Amino acid sequence: MKRLFFLASIIFFPIAIWTENSMAEDTIKIGYMICNDLKETSGRFDPLTNFLSQKLGRKFEAVYLNTYEIEDVFRDKKIDFVHANSVIYIILKENYNAKLILGEKSGTGGKDSAGIIIVRNDSDIKTVSGLKNKRFVFGPSFSTDGFYCVYDLLKQNGLDPEIDLGYYAIPFGSFKHDKVLYAVYYKAFDAGAARLDDVKDAVKEKKFEPGDFRIIAKSEMVPYCTLAARKEIDDGLIKQVKNVLLGLKPDDTGIDANGERLLVLKRGWIDGFVEVNDKDYDILRKMAKRAELPPYEKY
Repeated sequence: MKRLFFLASIIFFPIAIWTENSMAEDTIKIGYMICNDLKETSGRFDPLTNFLSQKLGRKFEAVYLNTYEIEDVFRDKKIDFVHANSVIYIILKENYNAKLILGEKSGTGGKDSAGIIIVRNDSDIKTVSGLKNKRFVFGPSFSTDGFYCVYDLLKQNGLDPEIDLGYYAIPFGSFKHDKVLYAVYYKAFDAGAARLDDVKDAVKEKKFEPGDFRIIAKSEMVPYCTLAARKEIDDGLIKQVKNVLLGLKPDDTGIDANGERLLVLKRGWIDGFVEVNDKDYDILRKMAKRAELPPYEKY
């Protein structure tokens, strides 16, 4: 059942934007994971990509990819760098020895985040054990917080999602994280998996009221979004990129696809980039191994 939902999530993702003609040898390509939808993601990272071009005097090109596409594109050397969640990083590190560059800071946990299990505030479910035989909705199947952390959290609390939940699902299409919140709020599901800051952000955006949800469990903290490179990429270039990103200031600007100059960090929803160590990701590896999820899946 678990594998079927991975396949289902693949079918309904939007199509990635890249072509062979854009792969000029003098162009440095950064693959960005599409989080909610293509328009939102390109709006966030076009200014950052342009800023790198400005600072380093070389052409950087953004390549927007769905999570299920990233491994193939990375393997085939059609991108040089990748900005994605920590699940994607451990997969690329395990299978292709990707080079870790930097972590990204954003929200409550800074460079780390966590998965949470939410219910409506008026729900009679108080603990994880109360989810037995209930309807549960996860976030995207390659989501660090919305799937991996919470899938493991359920198992660590004695519930096997494949056996003990009455039913579980992953929303189709774009904005899966928001759909989890709406699915729980409108009682389509009894509980759902979210990122630590999902509810707070939704309240800030006036999609929900502060008292609409209750958190019944939280996972351990794990690394948030991560920048990595193919193992073949020159260490000198990696150092240059790293130094530029570590030096980003709140008033630094870049140009988006419409020619508008925008604040790089604010537009990208980024608080900054930080040094990270591969060992920081061991906790996520342990979760993936316990849950038998990629890159440690078993058939």
